[in-house]
Parts: sequence; structure tokens; C-alpha cells
Amino acid sequence: MVEIKINAGKQADLREVLLFIANVSTAWTARLVELGLDRNTRPYAAIQAISESFKILSTYIADRENREELKTIKAALDRLEGVNTVDIYAESES
Repeated sequence: MVEIKINAGKQADLREVLLFIANVSTAWTARLVELGLDRNTRPYAAIQAISESFKILSTYIADRENREELKTIKAALDRLEGVNTVDIYAESES
């Protein structure tokens, strides 16, 4: 069992938690798929696992498409305004 201490007052602790979640999310997704495909998994649990796997996939695709669309919009704004616009959130995602 992994123990994580969260201190609401420290941004560094939050980053550590988010980094941990990012690092294990692939394993969690693989486990969901494994549970969904396992013939020994009860049907209601398999349905839930498969559903969650599709939600993760759908979210990933939507996020990727949104990032691409934001880049297109940013480029159009740069051309219209004649300056480089800065989107801190989009810049940090790259």
C-alpha cells in the first residue's frame, strides 16, 4: 500500500500527489481493462470496468483535440494581434 501525505498549505506536496497519480494512471487503466476482459470478473464489475476504461479513453481524446484546437486559436490570435499571446495553462501542458 502506498501512503501519501497531503499538506494543503504546500504546493510542492500537491505537485507530488499529481505526479504520483500521473505515474500510476497507466497501470490503473491497464488494470481496468484487465478486469473488464477477465471472464472471472462478475458481470456488473466488468461492465463498470469497461465503462470507466471508455471514459478514460474518451477524456484523453477530447483533451488532445482541445489542445490542438487551442493551438489553432492561439495562432489565429497571434496573426490578428500581431503579437505573441501567452496562455500559461496551454504552455504548461506541452
